[in-house]
Amino acid sequence: MAAEANQPSLIPAVSAVYFVVVSILIGLATVTVGGLWPSTHLPSLPVPYTALQLVFGLLVGFCNVAGGAVAYISDGITAWQSINPSLIFAVFLPTLVMASALELNWHMLKRAWANVALLAFVGTFINAVLITIVGRFVMPYSWSWSEAGLLGSILSATDPVAVTALMSAVGASERLQTVIAGESLVNDGVAFVLFEIAEQWQAGDRLTAGSVIGFTFKASFGGAGMGIAFGLAASLLLSLMFDNPVGELWVIVVAAYSLFMVTDEILGLSAMLALVACGMVVIAFGRAFISPRAQPFCRHWWRWADWTANTLIFFLSGALIASEVYKSSTLVGKDWGWAVALWALLLAIRAAGITLLYPLTSRLGYGMNWRDAIIVTWAGLRGAVGLVLALSVRNSEDLGSQEFRERLFFFVSLQALLTVVLQGTTMQPLLRVLGFLDLSGAERAVQRAAAQAVDEYGKQAEGELEQQRQISPWQALLGEPDWQRVDALGELGVEKLLEGRPGAAATTVSLEERIEDLRTRALCVTLGAYEEMYDAQFLSPPTFNRLKDATDAAMDGVGSRFDSWRCLQARFGWLARLQRVQARLPRSRWLAWARAAVSAARRISADREVAATAAFVLAHRYAATHLAALLDSAAAAQQAKSLGVSWRQTTLGQTSGMISGTTGWRPLLLTDVEDIDWAHRDALLADVLSNLHRSGSPEQQQLREQALDSVLAEMRQAEAAAAAHLQALRAAHPHSAQRVVTLQTAIALLDRKVDLLAALQSAGMLEQRESACEQAVPQYHTTRQALRR
Repeated sequence: MAAEANQPSLIPAVSAVYFVVVSILIGLATVTVGGLWPSTHLPSLPVPYTALQLVFGLLVGFCNVAGGAVAYISDGITAWQSINPSLIFAVFLPTLVMASALELNWHMLKRAWANVALLAFVGTFINAVLITIVGRFVMPYSWSWSEAGLLGSILSATDPVAVTALMSAVGASERLQTVIAGESLVNDGVAFVLFEIAEQWQAGDRLTAGSVIGFTFKASFGGAGMGIAFGLAASLLLSLMFDNPVGELWVIVVAAYSLFMVTDEILGLSAMLALVACGMVVIAFGRAFISPRAQPFCRHWWRWADWTANTLIFFLSGALIASEVYKSSTLVGKDWGWAVALWALLLAIRAAGITLLYPLTSRLGYGMNWRDAIIVTWAGLRGAVGLVLALSVRNSEDLGSQEFRERLFFFVSLQALLTVVLQGTTMQPLLRVLGFLDLSGAERAVQRAAAQAVDEYGKQAEGELEQQRQISPWQALLGEPDWQRVDALGELGVEKLLEGRPGAAATTVSLEERIEDLRTRALCVTLGAYEEMYDAQFLSPPTFNRLKDATDAAMDGVGSRFDSWRCLQARFGWLARLQRVQARLPRSRWLAWARAAVSAARRISADREVAATAAFVLAHRYAATHLAALLDSAAAAQQAKSLGVSWRQTTLGQTSGMISGTTGWRPLLLTDVEDIDWAHRDALLADVLSNLHRSGSPEQQQLREQALDSVLAEMRQAEAAAAAHLQALRAAHPHSAQRVVTLQTAIALLDRKVDLLAALQSAGMLEQRESACEQAVPQYHTTRQALRR
């Protein structure tokens, strides 16, 4: 009887779980249908996934309230509707913010930080003030200043959940994504602070200028400070772990959720700003400490978590909008018209704020031109975060009359719906019209050549398979395949994909465009070599961070010169500073600990500078070899054969072919299949690219020759300068050079021993329980972790 008595109380909880399952199923159906339906069928309507989820949630919610209760769905909506909004924030916000922050490019964020801060802090305040004025004087509801302030604080900021999901879906450039996503992450923290002030004002609390300023500083700087502290702690824990995917993932997850609990529930600070600060510290310092084997696991987990959270929050938002709007007893026909008018006013207000800040944003960071300003204005989406804030007002009887609270939720809900659906679905066409998705002439030429290389390699591989049919074990057992069917199923037709698209036709490319393109290619190959070195543990995380940051900085200046060595030199300096400090320390026995600490730091700095300089020389030497293969067709095959000898005597051909897309350079063939003849593939690719180099008019051939000679000369000059610096370092710090090469040799030796041990075990010659395998592998990980530090 007791169980039966308690059973009804469990129905809402069980229904809430079923509602989650239904949301995921609809999301999976949306993704599946989108994958089966060719994108060319809807060339002018690139509907973002989050917009579809919001619409589907809206339809389910209206069907539920208008057509009668649906089993479990109705109870599930009721259960979620009655949940405290703070709980919704606690469940979704840490995952969404951290997943978005981990996708940001740290170098670009640093470069664009001035623009991000202006738009997030000053721009959000301008939006809040103007929206409050609209609510007070334009909206025909006679709202008080505090009521209009609630509307202004909720709608003042763009929603990071909606914006980051949209920008990654429509193919915007990484620079533009960084500015817009960074602004949306930070401005929601500012809006949170403004909302709490407006909430206290509406609740009747006595506010003074001093109390408002004090609360703002406490919530903002206190939250950001806590986020920095938690981010540094997480980065420290990551540096102490090695080759532990589950542990390294949970360090970041626990840091995010515990930070939210401490700032929001215990200290009353801005949890959003805290999470943003924590995420930025992790991408700046902690992300490089994630072990190579753990990186794919962590990346896929965060993408899964981000997709799941977006699926649930947008579907739930749609269902709640339908339920609340349908049940509202205060809404009339004119409210719908004013909701559409408010959407237009919000767009105008955001445009006004960006226009006011344009004289500054156009001169700071990467700079902002009029096309960027239009995209930033159009990317001002409102979404789930504002909905949860409006729901908290809707459920609080202390924040005004029922009529005001229902109407506020209605207006915020309609803004989320209109901005996500209208602005979200038109973002990609707008990017295309403004030219953000266009490729340069050099990029188009390389894309066509790369597409030709893929198709040509496929034909060659098919011919080799036919020649080997007599020795194939599968064909010996199963007989001859249907080669016509194989040809049809294995056809990619990459060249055909480019037909009729921008860049398919031949184009004339200037010398400046070719030089910039080749500089970008060289830096991408160089960065790929750094990543290979880091994955092999030949570079420590701080050294890799320095090299990557220098390469990203050089990418910013490819239009003017090849400046990679100067960018790296600008990141050296700790060694010279520590030498000066050590020379100035008094020879007192009381300061022996200080001299020892400075000496240890100087030794670490010398090791890192030696390793970074040596990696720079080797990576640029390989990149120069890659570009030299384009110079003439006869030498291309010979150059490709030499590509197998690189910085670690292994094949780097997997990243030798690069094609250009709308978001940057990407590897041509991303595969780890062992039976591919990489030398043959590289020779084929070099031949194709060399043919491209020699195609066209004599004038175009001469421009290509000049561009290649110019970039190769720049690379050799940078390599020579770095080699001279390395010789000076070896002379000044011989023990550092010896330590670096000793550690790298030990890593290579350990790798070979453990690979052999694993091969013996897989062959059945060693059992897992035998002491040789059981003791060697933990010792291997311990040694690798010590070498990594």
